[in-house]
Amino acid sequence: MAAAFAYEPRHDGCKQDVAAVHGSAGAAWVAARLADRAPRSAPPLAGRVVVVTGGTRGIGLAVACAAAAAGARVAILGKTVEPHPRLPGTLATARAAVEAAAAAATSGGSGSGGGSGVCLALRCDVRSDADIAAAVAAIAEWSGGGATTPGAAPPIDVLINNASAISLTPTDATAPKAYDLMHAVNGRATFMTTRACLPHLRASAAAGRHPHVLTMSPPLEMAAEWFAPHLAYTAAKFAMSVATLGHAAELAADGIGVNSLWPRTAVATAAVANLLGGGEVVRCSRTPAVVADAAIAIISTDPRRCTGNFFIDEAVLRGACGADDAAMARYAVDPTVLVPRTGPGSDDGLTADFFVPPALLAKL
Repeated sequence: MAAAFAYEPRHDGCKQDVAAVHGSAGAAWVAARLADRAPRSAPPLAGRVVVVTGGTRGIGLAVACAAAAAGARVAILGKTVEPHPRLPGTLATARAAVEAAAAAATSGGSGSGGGSGVCLALRCDVRSDADIAAAVAAIAEWSGGGATTPGAAPPIDVLINNASAISLTPTDATAPKAYDLMHAVNGRATFMTTRACLPHLRASAAAGRHPHVLTMSPPLEMAAEWFAPHLAYTAAKFAMSVATLGHAAELAADGIGVNSLWPRTAVATAAVANLLGGGEVVRCSRTPAVVADAAIAIISTDPRRCTGNFFIDEAVLRGACGADDAAMARYAVDPTVLVPRTGPGSDDGLTADFFVPPALLAKL
């Protein structure tokens, strides 16, 4: 099945090696859940430490919860301490959600061993090098040892670069402050957070713990249609993907897997609700769980086999986890908007996301 999604890219910035995910512990775990079966093996992330930036809401929170349910200890980084008037969630509510996900999975026979102590929630502005360094140090202390402590488990096994800023404006409507914010939160923070975690990821590789960096950014499809409407945002988002392309090659010898993941459809997040059309677009979106499940499948792979890819969530779920149309329908916010598909690439009633290469879209 995975071979059906062997997308042939024009350049490495669109590589989609879904076969490298097929058969992973995470893919099997997701497949079992989609089929309403109890997992046959241990949780795929048991004992591993996963760090998620931008983890207080949306896709970041969904990934954090899924990782905890899959057996990981999770550190979430975010800025929201007090409730925000337009954005749901705080660090406290996110931590509670992650611990609840771990506890629910444990009661069902999987997960990380319960809710308490599973999640560390840290205030961290990823634009600040000092905040990043302090967060990584706090995670190292919380997880039980440093990368240089003899016999200690590496404190970070997986980094999820999810924090992002968006402003879908043309050039004359993009204020310098908005431009700087997007580039600081998207490209720079991805690079600097990865840099800060590198000693621990290398120690994880040396200990055979399958370290990964997974960045929520799109394939590097260099098509003018993606740049013309909102050049500043696209450039900032592609900077995250450039980091994936470069770090995958740079860190291959270290045994660290570096990949990107992007949704095929719009995902029901605060950004979609507030900036991309509101309730009607949300109705035609999928829930953040669709990205989270694909992420679990990817970060449980052998990083020496699975690196340098720009995955699309649906390709991973269909090609590696065996999801069919009925399984994919579970992720719809409003199933009543779905229309029967006539084949790969046909309309399903959902809003397509930006940046998905047409050649790949036609295969899904």
